[in-house]
Amino acid sequence: MAICFELMVNFGQNIVAARRAALTGLGPVTLRAGSHRIALHRALLRTAGSYVELSVVPVAVGWGAGLDGTLQRIRMPAAELTELGNELYRLARQIRWVRRGESRLRSGGVRRPG
Repeated sequence: MAICFELMVNFGQNIVAARRAALTGLGPVTLRAGSHRIALHRALLRTAGSYVELSVVPVAVGWGAGLDGTLQRIRMPAAELTELGNELYRLARQIRWVRRGESRLRSGGVRRPG
């Protein structure tokens, strides 16, 4: 089982805005959390029912996340995970046409990028 820490951004049905956000990047290359500097994986788009979601996943923060491959996980206490979540929300506020942004821990089967 994998646990993924991510920012999931709902663009409603605005695929153009979602693609633009994914292609133009979402702010800084790294985010701060405590003494850590956390890079972001490339943003991922997916459709969920009638709306479009953009997922932003910090590198090496989850447990067994396929995007991280064999990278060693960065151990972070709850306060630093909260700080990282707040940094992700700051990114979401920079994006136009966002209906809702949510940072969360998501669990599921281990998936390999492909």
